[in-house]
Amino acid sequence: MLGVMEGVSFYFQKFERLLKGVKFDRALASMPEIDSGILVLTYHHHFNILLCAFLGRLLNRPLNILAMDPDLSPLAKPLAWYKDILYDKSEQLLSGGRYVLVRPGSGNSVTHGLRDLVRRNSALISVHDFGHPFENDRAMNFNVLGRQLAAPVGAIAFAVRRNIPIYAVWLDWEGGAGFIIKGKLLDAGSEEQVLQGYFSNLEAMISVNPALWEGWPSICDLELVPEVPTESETQQ
Repeated sequence: MLGVMEGVSFYFQKFERLLKGVKFDRALASMPEIDSGILVLTYHHHFNILLCAFLGRLLNRPLNILAMDPDLSPLAKPLAWYKDILYDKSEQLLSGGRYVLVRPGSGNSVTHGLRDLVRRNSALISVHDFGHPFENDRAMNFNVLGRQLAAPVGAIAFAVRRNIPIYAVWLDWEGGAGFIIKGKLLDAGSEEQVLQGYFSNLEAMISVNPALWEGWPSICDLELVPEVPTESETQQ
């Protein structure tokens, strides 16, 4: 874990040089030009911290980030230096945006982050594949890789009601100092449709590079989805 943190520190030391090597995938080429707020859903993957910083500079608008309050972690004190790098230095790259820290009773803070989508045409990014342990919003259950996963709905419902574009994105390494932001604009007729597209995108990502996703330990602890017998099996 310490090696990962040192890697993040390196990213921010070399950030301006790395930024020159970042490009958007063709499906996302118009994303920086959208004249409204943007909800960005990403995944727990090796580059999600760097993705947030890149988007903070490339989306031409303030970027807010929904994130777990680091003080809730038992590692908060021994790794205080890492918190300073992650939250203080990276926040300077968000074009006037900020971290919206999620903790018990933080509903008002999260609401302000969502309202910024409308009031400031800002972007809001959420690492959305696993809800936080004190999720107050309603959730929807999905079969993801054969496991039952409960996905939070609150931010998605806010965006769907207001016709705010919703993207599923991740960052991939192209070698050297090159990175590409991949993903797609999600169909947003309903919260369920958004999440179906979001998890379909996840499965597409890991089918190409399963090592990129950091959700394997968490999803393996979840309950298996019971197999539904086919009609021919029930007749036997």
